[in-house]
Amino acid sequence: MATERLSMRRVKEILRLREQGRTVREVARSLGVSVGSVSKTTSRAKAVGLSWAVAQALKESEIEQRLRGRRAALSSSDENPRTPHGSRPRPPGRFALRHEASSCRR
Repeated sequence: MATERLSMRRVKEILRLREQGRTVREVARSLGVSVGSVSKTTSRAKAVGLSWAVAQALKESEIEQRLRGRRAALSSSDENPRTPHGSRPRPPGRFALRHEASSCRR
């Protein structure tokens, strides 16, 4: 089962608490997220040069784009509708068309 993404508010809070010198475990415990989530978020932010000071000046969409890339920014827009689990709704395929045709013959 896929896990839910952290909100940008939580990402900013992780960066803020880590900037204050809190350990990964302390941050995870205080925010109610896994140690892995805190560690992964911290390492991604470090890789793209995103600190708490920089994050304060950015919009949430800009932070998301930096951390998760162009694809994440597109998926959060209203232009590309997504299902709750993140994939695009599929048009009816051959199976659906075949099923409709067979049910009409009865």
